[in-house]
Amino acid sequence: MAVGNNYEIKTKFSYLGVPCLNRYYYRQISVTETPDLDDIKNAWLLSVWPKIQAVTVAENVLAEIELLNLDNPVEFETYVIGGAQGDLLGSPMPSYVTWTFKLNRSTRDFRPGRKAFQGVQESSTDGNDPVASVIPDLADLGDAIAANLVTPVAGATLRPKLLRVAAGSVVIADANVTSAIFSGLSTQSSRKS
Repeated sequence: MAVGNNYEIKTKFSYLGVPCLNRYYYRQISVTETPDLDDIKNAWLLSVWPKIQAVTVAENVLAEIELLNLDNPVEFETYVIGGAQGDLLGSPMPSYVTWTFKLNRSTRDFRPGRKAFQGVQESSTDGNDPVASVIPDLADLGDAIAANLVTPVAGATLRPKLLRVAAGSVVIADANVTSAIFSGLSTQSSRKS
């Protein structure tokens, strides 16, 4: 693990019996000490996961996290997560209803990225819009998605990226994520496993 390495964080959820996942890509841009994959996982759990919890129901359960160093694929780890779920109680919407974010990029050579989060609470919506009380939490989640991760032990900084990855986990192109803007409710998750 070194400055310039690219990492994939794959989060796997179980929501109303449906497996759902999201992928995040980060590039290590600085280092105090070299982080291990556990340190990177903990940085994501401390920075991004609480913001997801704040806008999703308890039925949205984080089951596992897979980490992969795309520049050295022998460095990978799967972490089983127990008891991690959304904070909101009651009235879960179907698994295909998601909070959706547009990931803005640093170059027009890439299309904007997208993140979608299942686990929407029905009382958090009014038609196709979030209610006023949830809007600040959605803005916080967007900020967390676009923010650098700083590992809690090693103090390494990882920048969120949009990547084009070829077969064999080879990065062929990338762009910095400059912001993540809430774009509304959608009816499709980012990926399903």
